[in-house]
Amino acid sequence: MADLGLDADGVTFPPAMTERQVASAALVRRDADAAGRRYERHESRRRDQARERRGAASEPVRPWVPGPLPPVRPVPPATNAGPVCEVCHRPLADALVPHGRHFLC
Repeated sequence: MADLGLDADGVTFPPAMTERQVASAALVRRDADAAGRRYERHESRRRDQARERRGAASEPVRPWVPGPLPPVRPVPPATNAGPVCEVCHRPLADALVPHGRHFLC
């Protein structure tokens, strides 16, 4: 077992391999920290620009006011003598006759 690098605690890696892994992890951590700092600078710059744009607006933001609704077309009377919806007076399908109206009316 000693020839395979195994002992009672588990796998024993060679010291050179452990040192390479520690050095590689340090490089990855350094690059990740640098990327995080670049991202924070970028976000800070973006927030500052947005704040400047809001401050530079000469007009205050007006609240949204709904526009007029489109005209309602009258429903033509049913031409057949079949059942009609009691709300919109359009013809009813046979499956809706027991209800007396369309599901969305």
